[in-house]
Amino acid sequence: MQTKYAPFLAMILGCLLLLTTCSGGGSGGPVQGSPEWLWLAAQENFAAADYVKTQEHLDKLADTESEWQKRAAVWRIVVLSGLSRAYRELSDIYSKGAETNNAQSSRFQNGIQQNQRDSRQYAIDLAESLPKYQKLFSDDANILLDFAFPSGSPNDSPLALRLEGGEVLNEDQQANATQQVVERGVILQAVLLAGEGEDVNAARAKFEAGAAEVPRQSFMNALGRTMWIVSELFDRTHLNLPDIEKILVTQAMKSIEPALESDDEDLKTEAEELKEEIEEKQKLEEQIRRRLRG
Repeated sequence: MQTKYAPFLAMILGCLLLLTTCSGGGSGGPVQGSPEWLWLAAQENFAAADYVKTQEHLDKLADTESEWQKRAAVWRIVVLSGLSRAYRELSDIYSKGAETNNAQSSRFQNGIQQNQRDSRQYAIDLAESLPKYQKLFSDDANILLDFAFPSGSPNDSPLALRLEGGEVLNEDQQANATQQVVERGVILQAVLLAGEGEDVNAARAKFEAGAAEVPRQSFMNALGRTMWIVSELFDRTHLNLPDIEKILVTQAMKSIEPALESDDEDLKTEAEELKEEIEEKQKLEEQIRRRLRG
């Protein structure tokens, strides 16, 4: 028998069902904000090459104890380093464009400054997160890169090459150039941190076979190379922020320590060459500082 309260109760039940569905708490999927939801959201955004959103989801996962924490930390290292590397490259592209097209150099200044800011932010995020992340897998023999191979092309962006040559692009073209360079940066970092150097085809095959497993010494050595690449943004010829540069270089040197003691002679040689490269630049910069001090 229907009572006078039946329509009211039906409305309440309908609202509760709608809220449950929107929050992801129904049978349709995990609860929004839960570790499983964050992992799936990171995968979805990564597949769409939305790396800003990807790293935001991974940041939350890497700070929460769950089955995804360690894998999220490794994945976020790849994304953050790829973003920082890409935006540093873009700032250099705009700088070269301004030098080539001196008559319209002011049209390139915003691109230089904005990309330097973005690269700096992601580099600092990486530097601040890295010690904590490294502790998560410090005792592991192998590092798991549990994500799909990044989309996009590892080749130079045609639009970015036009910018570098001094051509003034419209806003849509600049946005497309940025996306192409960012995708390339993340690809190159995935390849490097997968232990394949610059061999994109070898890395792609490794990812397509399943989650890429990399010996920790190899991963840490590649991470050292990454921190060295990122540190260049802060050197004398770029932002001239020696304190931040020093932090990143210190992390680079610390990261290659396991490889310097490795039984793998090829890996050990790579680490020794990087150490020598870092030390040579440090000596050169110290000589410059002494001359400037008079």
